Amino acid sequence: MNKGFKIFQIVICLSLLMLLCIYLWSIIFGEGGLVKERGDEGWHILGDIVRNISGLLTFITAIFTAFILINTNNTRAKEAVNSEYRDQMQWACEKLEDKMENTYEHLFALELIGRYGENPPRKLSKLDIEINYRVQEAVLDFDAENGSNSTLNNAIAKSIAKIEDQVFSRNRLEKEKLPKNFLKFIFNKIKDYSKILLNLVGGKIQKGK
Repeated sequence: MNKGFKIFQIVICLSLLMLLCIYLWSIIFGEGGLVKERGDEGWHILGDIVRNISGLLTFITAIFTAFILINTNNTRAKEAVNSEYRDQMQWACEKLEDKMENTYEHLFALELIGRYGENPPRKLSKLDIEINYRVQEAVLDFDAENGSNSTLNNAIAKSIAKIEDQVFSRNRLEKEKLPKNFLKFIFNKIKDYSKILLNLVGGKIQKGK
């Protein structure tokens, strides 16, 4: 949910609250209202009404407060997840810049990039997920010199192969979605043209009558 939509929601809620206040004011104090029509008796009735609905108003206020707190906590949690992700990805990319010889830092950086691609955090933004996809495609060309540690070399090769599988699977899914989207687009166009044609035919029939 973007910032503009949240502001729109707040404006709508405030507008509805203002309209409700105006409506209540007109009922109580307006021309023909409760206070003006009944005088002191109207004030007593108003007091009884307020006393009876005070519990409901307290409940509504508590729910509204809880909603604000939950929304604030979710926003902060998303910001923390995205900030941590960017810091870790920046570190990983910096480590992969050094291609003199395979190191354990290379292995950890590749595993980190692969983990975010395979199982991204639930609160990670779509933009950051897309960034990870692009980084994954870029690291497929990672080719540092093999050192004397064959176990480390094999582990790095497996990490790159795992990332390559993720990229391949993602590309295959995107290609499979394309025909479905294309067919849906064609179907919608046919439906639109059919409506236009029916309207034209209907107009000509009415003119003929």
